[in-house]
Amino acid sequence: MNFPRVPYYVIGGGVIGPGLPRDPLPPFEPGTVEDGAYHPVYTTLPAPPPADNGAIRWHRGNFCGLRIPGLPTIDNGAADECLFTPHLDRYPRWVEDEARAQCVYNGYDRVVLSWPDSRAVGQSLQQYVDQARRWRDAGIYPVHMLLSKYYDPPDPDPAILDPVIDALLEADVLPLVSPFWEGNLFISPEAMPGIIRHVANRIGAGLHTTTILGIHFSPHYAAWQPDRPGGSGADFWNAEVDGVALCEIVDQLWYQGDPEWTAGMLSARTNDVLVRLVAGGTWGLKHTVEVVPWETTAYLQFAGHLDEDHGDLRQYEQLCTPGPIVCQGYNNGSRRPDGTWL
Repeated sequence: MNFPRVPYYVIGGGVIGPGLPRDPLPPFEPGTVEDGAYHPVYTTLPAPPPADNGAIRWHRGNFCGLRIPGLPTIDNGAADECLFTPHLDRYPRWVEDEARAQCVYNGYDRVVLSWPDSRAVGQSLQQYVDQARRWRDAGIYPVHMLLSKYYDPPDPDPAILDPVIDALLEADVLPLVSPFWEGNLFISPEAMPGIIRHVANRIGAGLHTTTILGIHFSPHYAAWQPDRPGGSGADFWNAEVDGVALCEIVDQLWYQGDPEWTAGMLSARTNDVLVRLVAGGTWGLKHTVEVVPWETTAYLQFAGHLDEDHGDLRQYEQLCTPGPIVCQGYNNGSRRPDGTWL
């Protein structure tokens, strides 16, 4: 995978450097007593993040939180000039340019794109590939979501994705991918392992040296196993397809929290996931699945109920969650309490 890491981005005749200081975060949120227990809010990172803003396994991004001044209004778009990056191809090109500039300024190193969202507005596969290439050439990893509950049928045939995956691989723009958005909302527990395995086979996953394979569920889900007495998430992650367990081919869970959770509850829930997905942990996984706080306050920001600063604060607080493994970055925006690049 040949992705250039650029020290700056040029737009409108000006040079913008990466990771420059921004305003400090708002004050930390207080701990809360919920469900009969006290849930503290942690404020110190349990481990230093990679210094390189191109560390592919450690996410730095904001797929729904950047504010673009003058962002045009679109059907079903976000409020409050908030950009949902899978909608980028619905806007004039200057919006994409401004989003890239902001990403570099904030120290973000990836952008989430969505083939079903692009396909739904008439974008061709070549146009989608070209969009990914523009981000790659700016030194930012494109992250691809391949199936959606809005635009694909229940239990879709994963072979429909083969031309898309092949085109992205051929163009060298497939560093990170998920087979689906919120897969548990339109894919059955029986069908999901086969869909994941099909995509993994197509991209060559399992070697953990090429494309990073992540999966994404609806809020608070960390597995999607058949409903049977005594079942647990271990039934999903240790399920074997063609003799290989899912936890051995899926690199990361792109975890979605409930945007209405308090910061204390979010940390408690995140810790619960960390202790389940570590090898030999609560679920007895054969291989550790990394956890990325991937979607935390996106819905509130999309609807105009939460600003970017408080979205960044919530993801920083989530990143501070302790556990047997540490969270692998953020995808809903973040920065350090003093405003510097994280």
